[in-house]
Amino acid sequence: MGSCFLIFIGATILSYLYVNITGLYNGDFGGVSTELSRLDLAVVLLLTLLPYVVLFFFYVFFKSISLGNERKVIITTSRRVTYLFCLILIWYLFVTFYFGVGLMGQGDVGVPAFISPFIKIINRINPFYLGVLFILVHEGSKKVLFFIVIALAVLGLSRAGIGVFLYIIMAFFVRLNFSPTSYVKKYPIRFILLIFIFPSFIGTIYDIRNELRDEILVSSLSIFELVFIKLIGRFSSFPNLAMIIQENIYFINNLPNLSENYFMLHGFAAVAGVSVIPDVIPERLLINIFGGDLFDKSYMVGFFGNLYISYLKSPIICVYNLFFLFLCILITYVYSIKLRFKYSVEYATLLLIYPMTSGSSLEFSTLALSVFLFYCVFRGINIILSQMKRRYVLE
Repeated sequence: MGSCFLIFIGATILSYLYVNITGLYNGDFGGVSTELSRLDLAVVLLLTLLPYVVLFFFYVFFKSISLGNERKVIITTSRRVTYLFCLILIWYLFVTFYFGVGLMGQGDVGVPAFISPFIKIINRINPFYLGVLFILVHEGSKKVLFFIVIALAVLGLSRAGIGVFLYIIMAFFVRLNFSPTSYVKKYPIRFILLIFIFPSFIGTIYDIRNELRDEILVSSLSIFELVFIKLIGRFSSFPNLAMIIQENIYFINNLPNLSENYFMLHGFAAVAGVSVIPDVIPERLLINIFGGDLFDKSYMVGFFGNLYISYLKSPIICVYNLFFLFLCILITYVYSIKLRFKYSVEYATLLLIYPMTSGSSLEFSTLALSVFLFYCVFRGINIILSQMKRRYVLE
């Protein structure tokens, strides 16, 4: 689990060092000059790292307790689980390629009316959360696992996102109990080869994503720019939080346009759909900080970025929002543990790392809802199988 934390903590520290050395931000604000003092940047660094410390304590706490003696919900050796997951994944691929569902900037315009409600229900579940679950519980054929990983990667790229690769990597880190130091000592040649191959692989992935998003390709970037400005900035909210502090007046001036319930409504979209999200949210304010009216795209504001903006609106609202976040965290852990498989606590922690980075209430609530639904589905499967077995015995 430490390797997963290391990715984000390392990216945050490297972002901090990059800004201090160059005087420029990386990530979403690559090339923008910092106006913050070294002390301010150090405070931003601590605030960016603090959510990971909090999450680590959650991990240690839930790892040390047990929530009762319920029967195991997921039967890891059951082919039914594999078949079910494959069918769901094929469904996601079908609606993405055929109807454009899940593509950035597109709704369900081409979806027939009779199937639209079903798609809206299924889309409440993030397929990549389910993919991570499958990687962690699968004990069958490695060929099946390989197929699932490839299918997840295709689905992620088709939706113009690269986050799926991070989920896959972290899932295997947990499954294989990966340790960077042990790997370097055991396979030094492989490690050196990976260092040379990695930038080219990342550049290719970014170019595919940017073409799908109609954005500028990264082929012209140097290896240094690709790694430190694009990649490391992608895994850290440090430059985003620093920009919020730097442009504090901009957010204060926009407070009247910000609904008091913006955070809750943004989170409630996991259940009710994106139509309930207010037009003005911090993520959209941040992407348009230098002018413009981008609506379908946004920048993460970070865990403390969202709390800071809500505090500017009202300290009471900030407390409510913080309570909402911790409620989502608790739901994620409780129902992940109720799934009762070997990596249940690691599963919850792994998936919570990115919401703790972005601070998005929608990501927190989507994760909590997804894990709860996974529990309900697998619990239901076990009940049905148990009843079928009982009837067979009676007959």
